[in-house]
Amino acid sequence: MNKIVRKEQFSEKVFLFEIEAPLIAKSRKAGNFIIVRVGSKGERMPLTIADANIEKGTITIVVQKVGLSSTKLCDLNVGDYVTDVVGPLGNPTHIEKFGTVVCAGGGLGVAPMLPIIRALKEAGNRVLSVIAGRNKDLVIMEQEVRDSSDEVIIMTDDGSYGEKGVVTVGIEKFIQQEHIDKVFAIGPPIMMKFCCLLTQKYDIPTDVSLNTIMVDGTGMCGACRLTIGGETKFVCIDGPEFDGALVDWDEMFKRMGTFKNAEREEMEHFQDHIDSVEAKKEEKHTDIKMDVTPTDETIEQLTDRNAEWRKELRTSIKPKERSAIKRVVMPELDPVYRATTRLEEVNIGLTKEMAITEAKRCLDCGKPSCVEGCPVNIDIPSFVKNIERGQFLAAAKVLKNTSALPAVCGRVCPQEKQCESKCIHLKMNEPAVAIGYLERFAADFERESGNISLPEIAPANGIKVAVVGSGPSGLSFAGDMAKRGYDVYVFEALHEIGGVLKYGIPEFRLPNRIVDVEIENLQKMGVHFQTDCIVGKTISVKDLEDKGFKGIFVGSGAGLPNFMNIPGENSINILSSNEYLTRVNLMDAANPKTDTPMNLGKKVLVVGGGNTAMDSCRTAKRLGAEVTLVYRRSEAEMPARLEEVKHAKEEGINFLTLHNPIEYKADENGAVCQAVLQVMQLGEPDASGRRRPEPIEGKTVTLDVDQVVVAVGVSPNPLVPKSIEGLELGRKNTIVVNDDMQSSKPEIYAGGDIVRGGATVILAMGDGRRAALNMDKQLSGKD
Repeated sequence: MNKIVRKEQFSEKVFLFEIEAPLIAKSRKAGNFIIVRVGSKGERMPLTIADANIEKGTITIVVQKVGLSSTKLCDLNVGDYVTDVVGPLGNPTHIEKFGTVVCAGGGLGVAPMLPIIRALKEAGNRVLSVIAGRNKDLVIMEQEVRDSSDEVIIMTDDGSYGEKGVVTVGIEKFIQQEHIDKVFAIGPPIMMKFCCLLTQKYDIPTDVSLNTIMVDGTGMCGACRLTIGGETKFVCIDGPEFDGALVDWDEMFKRMGTFKNAEREEMEHFQDHIDSVEAKKEEKHTDIKMDVTPTDETIEQLTDRNAEWRKELRTSIKPKERSAIKRVVMPELDPVYRATTRLEEVNIGLTKEMAITEAKRCLDCGKPSCVEGCPVNIDIPSFVKNIERGQFLAAAKVLKNTSALPAVCGRVCPQEKQCESKCIHLKMNEPAVAIGYLERFAADFERESGNISLPEIAPANGIKVAVVGSGPSGLSFAGDMAKRGYDVYVFEALHEIGGVLKYGIPEFRLPNRIVDVEIENLQKMGVHFQTDCIVGKTISVKDLEDKGFKGIFVGSGAGLPNFMNIPGENSINILSSNEYLTRVNLMDAANPKTDTPMNLGKKVLVVGGGNTAMDSCRTAKRLGAEVTLVYRRSEAEMPARLEEVKHAKEEGINFLTLHNPIEYKADENGAVCQAVLQVMQLGEPDASGRRRPEPIEGKTVTLDVDQVVVAVGVSPNPLVPKSIEGLELGRKNTIVVNDDMQSSKPEIYAGGDIVRGGATVILAMGDGRRAALNMDKQLSGKD
């Protein structure tokens, strides 16, 4: 929450706000922007920083009432709080001594131009400024501009102040007056385009600042992508400033209108957004009762294979009889019904009887290979055997001894490729024990019973450690370090804790309330969380070191969406899976009472074959679309979990395998209307071991679509790793680590997708655990 300390009205719809944001004020540079959110249901809105006062710890922004989010902000007053302010974002303006420069600001563009004018003047340039507005009332910050400019021309459309005319008239006047080395232009897109057309005639390089559609502002969603010089760039991380001569302005104009209709509808129901009340958190209570008195045994007794209770349990049923028990089938919501409900979990969960029966299938092996298959080394036989004897709380205690997120892992981990793939039953041609289902059962029972236990915490050692990112690897690391007595601080760039668990995985697969409880447990263990803080932007690694942090774990994930770089891919309504799922999951955009706009497709194409593609197509189905999943290989090569594929098919998703998009066609408004698909065939296996898809020459299919979700993978976001001087980076900006998860900088460890480039939740958690183990050895001096 950031307090408003000053508000000034420039005109009927233009306001200046000075807001408390000390970290941003300290680190901000000319050209940076922030993301602002008003209210718990608010949209993430980009705004350029007009000024900063390090002594007061404030930043200044200028806002115009044009839509729902800006109107809600402009209605706030001094003493009110802005829900979220995150930044500074984007690359700062490149400042050097160019010679003579023209700085042109149109309308609100004068505000972000002001710090650039000041920086250019301080660098020794002769600064000629043009500021413009439709009329006198819309000319802002004139005196501030004059204070840092050598000359100023004021233009108004109606001639009510200064000279009559538009910005370009003023720029050309300066060009004809003297030699100009460079031009900077900020204002409405159409103004910047005409500025560039003018300066190109005189061969003067011109930089423009682009403020486009954004969701996160850190490069995660890809919503802000534009074609610059024939290449796709992300405005939030590659910009916001570009050579104006390289901008595809026509594409930008169209993309700026992406949510025009949705935003108009929101304004028509403005009062509904103001009056909406935060929904109460759903608390679910179990009606399952344990048939035994909860044990008070220690974790050592609960995991001792030679304990008397365990021996008795092992001999109570013969191994042959255990093997004869049929594997449990997870109860599920009806496919027709569940395809209409976005917030209800598909898998209902095991009953007590089902859980105990399934637990009896475990042979309690002397050398349990299932544990070897678990990246976090959960003592699987011990938690399963505690379920078998009816000690469900004890089973949860065993799980939480090694896993920070058991309820999450029981839902989203690919057990069939990890722990269950090592189960002894498979060697007997029988299905593996349903370890994932049992893990979920134990974790859910504990949470819903209200008898939540915390793992044993070592005495505080007074050593502070920082965690960058609150995804699976960061949370796992934080939990293990807290157990060891460290003072743990987690810094999250978004406004909610959970990372990909919140923005990437739909609630019908992983309800937010489950993630929230796991986070609350970490808070009870002493872990501190700070949202809206980007390490590398808001604060630096050096800042953390100066504040006494002795170790840093980077778990910032792989949030940079991949695109296919095919013709038409930047058309309206073509989204990355990150943007699509973030709008729906984190921002709740499909809810008419929230502020984030969302275009709902009727004929949706999802490209990809992984779990994220399944999440995207199943989400689109729940939002009322006819959905086709396109994958370039056959179904057998799909990396998605078999359960997710099964669920998608049951819910009516049309699978179109051995097809691959090669072009998108757009209508007159720039919105996608058709997808041209190349028909594929399978060739020889590639490096991944899967058969390589090859095009069948001359064979294509064209589908009518009105929305496309591209789910072809992600890359590590360069924002964090590139901000750390001296850090060795690998392919695609991954952080290079050794077997201990230690980077080239000894105090920095890393894990999860920022190291792997793409991994499962449980693999990321395993990295976090390994990093915690080894950082503890380093900081404590233990062997």
